[in-house]
Amino acid sequence: MEHIGSVVTRARRRKKWSQRKLSQVTGLSRSYINDIERGRCTGTTRTWVALARALGFSLDEIFLGEWQQRERSREAR
Repeated sequence: MEHIGSVVTRARRRKKWSQRKLSQVTGLSRSYINDIERGRCTGTTRTWVALARALGFSLDEIFLGEWQQRERSREAR
């Protein structure tokens, strides 16, 4: 299973957002988002709620790997 930071990266890129744009939408710093995407920090519950809301997925989808399944389903269409 890929680390959850890469889920954020893929979802952000799918929206064609930079880390700066995601930072503006979530209120998180760009460097903090970078650290999460690279797996250098795990974030807090509040962080993950903000990211999930901004990127359009649920916490279950992130932590249980359902996001990957949903993305594969979209790509198959």
